Amino acid sequence: MRRNHLSYGDPANYSNPARENKLMSTYRLKFMSRRGSGFFVLSLVVGVLVAQWLMWPAVAFAATANSSDGGYQFGKAQGLDRASVSVVRLVAGYNAVPAVAGCASSVTGLGVLVGSWATTPASKDFTNWVLTDGSLVDPGGISCGVRRPMEELSSIQIYANNAYTSSANGLVLKSLQCHGNACSDGATMQVLLCQNANSCDTGVVLVPFHMPVPQPFIDLAQTDQVITEQGIELTGPVSATISVDQAAQALMPTQVANDPKNEPGMPLINANGQLVDMNTKADDTGQSIRSFVNERIVPPPLQPVNTNALRDSWNRGIDDYYINDFVSAQSDFIRASAPNAQFLAAAAFLNLPQIRAVVTPTSSVRSEAPLIRWGAK
Repeated sequence: MRRNHLSYGDPANYSNPARENKLMSTYRLKFMSRRGSGFFVLSLVVGVLVAQWLMWPAVAFAATANSSDGGYQFGKAQGLDRASVSVVRLVAGYNAVPAVAGCASSVTGLGVLVGSWATTPASKDFTNWVLTDGSLVDPGGISCGVRRPMEELSSIQIYANNAYTSSANGLVLKSLQCHGNACSDGATMQVLLCQNANSCDTGVVLVPFHMPVPQPFIDLAQTDQVITEQGIELTGPVSATISVDQAAQALMPTQVANDPKNEPGMPLINANGQLVDMNTKADDTGQSIRSFVNERIVPPPLQPVNTNALRDSWNRGIDDYYINDFVSAQSDFIRASAPNAQFLAAAAFLNLPQIRAVVTPTSSVRSEAPLIRWGAK
């Protein structure tokens, strides 16, 4: 902790505390009389500015984890920072119907938020879409073995990652109960949207769900990229194949090379953090995946309502931070943190030294005080 070093001077100058207090009280009374009520107003304004500055770092520090706590470290890679908060871990549960011993299983993999906006204009209900591999979330079911019934999709759990929460604690963003190609959160039923309707496991699938607050989501690249795409994996404490039991601990966004051995549903991004492609079990192309998403959830032309304040402020904050416009970035991340109390990534950015240095109590007082000049009375 940084301490203020105060210089007290010669002890002889303050050997009489009672006399000093009396003199100081007299001085304050006379000074206030000369300055009038204006000085009180100025002091109040400066006090409020200082309080605001002190408040944000405290909130950010409380909400943000450092590296020892397992939180993701922002400020090192623009594309990864922008896209990381939209990557989710999925756990899909399957059951045989009728029930058969040994035919109940769960699988885990990745997905990415590709949309989040008000269900209807000015609504407080937000429709969200997670894009993932159809072999992971397959409404057609998965095989339980030879001469055994198919296991039907029964549940989906969606986990936010460590960048989103700024901690190592797993956060279940949404739990859905499924039957066939429809899933419900208990209040709203939504149909899963498969790229290949007759065989969902040969393409990607969109998982829609509702929330009372907006979510971040990744932008889609407009064209295929010449550069080598990079994947965003969600890793755990141990670098190994991630089991369902480890799902809640394997939530750290990590940039990895494109490799077919990576988890199904892993997004591939460009340097700006836009979605280019996805790791899928079956052969698919980035262009067909992006076209499918655009056609199903964002019919052209794109409307202004197909976004939300959290996503827009987050993207502006990332842009401003990486051009060293820390004043604008601070305002952007404050706005990004407002709509969703569980989204603590913006508070993590506010706690970075470059942004915390934008306003200090000393600079606030020095910059604000000269704005009002007092005349002689």
